[in-house]
Amino acid sequence: MPSSNSNNPERELAYTSRMLELGNEPVIISPSATGEDLELEEYACKLMDAHFNHGNLVDQTILCANDRLAIGVIRAAKRHSLFGTPGKGTSRFRVAGHDDYPLSAFTFPSLTTVTQNTQAIAEAASGQLLSKICCENPAENAVSLTFDAELRLRDSA
Repeated sequence: MPSSNSNNPERELAYTSRMLELGNEPVIISPSATGEDLELEEYACKLMDAHFNHGNLVDQTILCANDRLAIGVIRAAKRHSLFGTPGKGTSRFRVAGHDDYPLSAFTFPSLTTVTQNTQAIAEAASGQLLSKICCENPAENAVSLTFDAELRLRDSA
């Protein structure tokens, strides 16, 4: 994830913590020093194309911080035939994203993703905002909420 994305540290920490809990070694793909001004899809495609050119990560599962990055990874993986050839066995390469971007179901292969309960998030945010508007000391009742997410299994993983 380019450093310009504000939720990167939180998502990276969640990934790292969970991998360690499961007894797995977390692997972070270092962001590219160039390309901060690129769209996320192009950024991820160029970054992963460089890895795939060197034979790196070609048989791994790549979990992206968001679906737009994963779409770029899919593009690079397709260039390198990492999803295999139909009728010639399955590939060990997989990619998944996060956020259930509207086009995720329409990529090829369709993108496995984690979807958030945006309705519940919007209702909670609205409630918090109204509470702060009505309260005399809005800073005193600050809260941090988390919401369950759902895995949407599709063809990419």
